[in-house]
Amino acid sequence: MSDPAITPHLWVRDFSKSLAFFTDALGFEVAQTFPREDPKWAELALERSRLMISSHNENPQVYEERRNEIMREVARRLDQGGAMTIYIRAKNVNERYERAKAGGAKIVFEPKDESYGLREFTLETPEGLCLSFYDLLKPPVEGSRPRLAAPHFFVRDLAKSVDYYRGVLGFEPEEKEPAESMVFCHVRKGDARMMLETLPDDGADDTSRRHAWARHVRARQGLPPAMTVYVGEKDVDAHFSRAKAAGGKILLEPADERWHLREYTIEDPDGFWIVFHQPL
Repeated sequence: MSDPAITPHLWVRDFSKSLAFFTDALGFEVAQTFPREDPKWAELALERSRLMISSHNENPQVYEERRNEIMREVARRLDQGGAMTIYIRAKNVNERYERAKAGGAKIVFEPKDESYGLREFTLETPEGLCLSFYDLLKPPVEGSRPRLAAPHFFVRDLAKSVDYYRGVLGFEPEEKEPAESMVFCHVRKGDARMMLETLPDDGADDTSRRHAWARHVRARQGLPPAMTVYVGEKDVDAHFSRAKAAGGKILLEPADERWHLREYTIEDPDGFWIVFHQPL
């Protein structure tokens, strides 16, 4: 399987518990782990989607001070869940739901055919992050790009976020209408695809899925999750220079890492962390 253009990276409190949750309850396969003995990081595969999980670790012998500062922020975020979900395409959604439920997963939304062409269900990980497993209700249009693991960020100001992802990070919105008139937008950079959505006003009597999501997310909004989103980039340094010049909030500057990537980390207007990387 070729590397996906975008890979969510989730920090966890109990690595062994989370690894068992993803493999036993959710059916992911372990692609690789590090280190080989007593691993603290794993790349997990489900069909064509991939996730990374790693143990939260604040250790001066492992990280320089700037990374320990990031890890302290991760510790704070681990108690919050965050205003987002990760969409993962998978065949046999009903069977996957039954397996997850039997494995003790906390189900947020039961399987349902949605008006936007997906059958999906949503669950929470042990850290409270939402995962939505879905499949298409109709065959994809010939020549369309595959949907893999895609982060879905709930944002305060959609127009501001679309401008940021376009002007600072180089993504392009797929929808053509003005952002001011939208409540949801896909943004894409090559094969990397994310979803941005603003919440509707609280409708206590509205039973729609969108308002159900709003009630679930509203308490978390402004509390970003303990995770980053890895996005492949051909020239990390050029991308970093562009983002910095455009006013992006840089958390970690470009560096060659021991896991064989050159990468830097940036924070978006709602506090979500994005890592742009290229192989060494």
